[in-house]
Amino acid sequence: MVDVKVYGDNITSVKVLRVLRTVLPVDLKQVTAIANDIETAQVFTLLQGVSEAYATAFINELEEAGGKAKLCSSVCEEPSVCMPLSESRRRWNKLGMLVDA
Repeated sequence: MVDVKVYGDNITSVKVLRVLRTVLPVDLKQVTAIANDIETAQVFTLLQGVSEAYATAFINELEEAGGKAKLCSSVCEEPSVCMPLSESRRRWNKLGMLVDA
């Protein structure tokens, strides 16, 4: 099992966002926000515990689109997708709506 680390270089281009959406179960607005967070972090582990074949195919697609990523050994046993935390939280208001804190 391997991890896939993606780099923030050119991560917000339309072609790269299209590739990211093949593994992230989110809409275009959300994947753009995730890409912006990855760009800020510069390096981010996007996939953990995936097979080397799956990771290589994803990296090839990402690099063809202009992105940059690499394989790393994994300690994770279960395949998973990671999402960056922007370290901002939301809160529930008195009307029961989720709002920015």
